[in-house]
Amino acid sequence: KQEGVVEEEGEEDEHYKQTKDEEKQDHEKDTCTFFTAEHTWQNTTQSPENRLEDVKVDANTGGLRSALMQAVSLHASERIDDAVALLSKAIWLVQSEQVVDVPAELHSTLYSHRAWAFTEMEKWPEAEKDGTAAVALNSGNTFGRHSRAAAYVEMERYSEALDDIDQVLKETTDPTLKKDAMALRELTIRLQTSVIDDVVMDQAATKQESR
Repeated sequence: KQEGVVEEEGEEDEHYKQTKDEEKQDHEKDTCTFFTAEHTWQNTTQSPENRLEDVKVDANTGGLRSALMQAVSLHASERIDDAVALLSKAIWLVQSEQVVDVPAELHSTLYSHRAWAFTEMEKWPEAEKDGTAAVALNSGNTFGRHSRAAAYVEMERYSEALDDIDQVLKETTDPTLKKDAMALRELTIRLQTSVIDDVVMDQAATKQESR
């Protein structure tokens, strides 16, 4: 499969479209406890166990899938910190081997959705790291690749961004993702060209001063 957005459920990139287009709704779930933006999960001095202890995710593959779907709903409601906390708990359960034999595609999708959330939070190194993890687990995860490309652009790594964007445009079948990738490509080229022009002007000015 080519996409990295909850594809196991047969809704290819549907949640990407949902978060772009649907009206804000409150999707609070009684089965999970979430962190607020001020909660200690963001305190990196604590262990993952302590930072995520209030986030409840069943330690099985079904629990991971449920957490993913709930994170998508939270993201759609612009509760992005809560979505990241939920995805972080799910990812930690896999990393700590409390859930084993997790399909690579599901594992990849957890990372790609957190990467997307990090782009919304403008946490570019984190988005790049998660996008890379998503692609490593599933090279066809165009959603994760697109989030990594967005991070590369903000980090002024334009050539790497263009490589990812071109791969997304080659592989994705989702029209919304394709449209966003094309817009990101145009922006990246403009920024890259601007940097090149600045370098050329600086070089010319240096030569002029040396005469």
